Amino acid sequence: MHSEPEIGTRMMVPPYLSHKQEWVEGTLIEVEHNRYRGLVYVVRTDAGEIFFSVADDFKS
Repeated sequence: MHSEPEIGTRMMVPPYLSHKQEWVEGTLIEVEHNRYRGLVYVVRTDAGEIFFSVADDFKS
């Protein structure tokens, strides 16, 4: 089980979500408690791209 990070935490987005060659860094902008998926993070990159997925998909 994950402890919930604070909004503003820097996170790494994996290539299979970003469709880029490398991991991309971004800022956590929302944490959702989804009843079907569990803890879901929403991360915005410095370029303004937004990615969301379950917590296990991201690195802090």
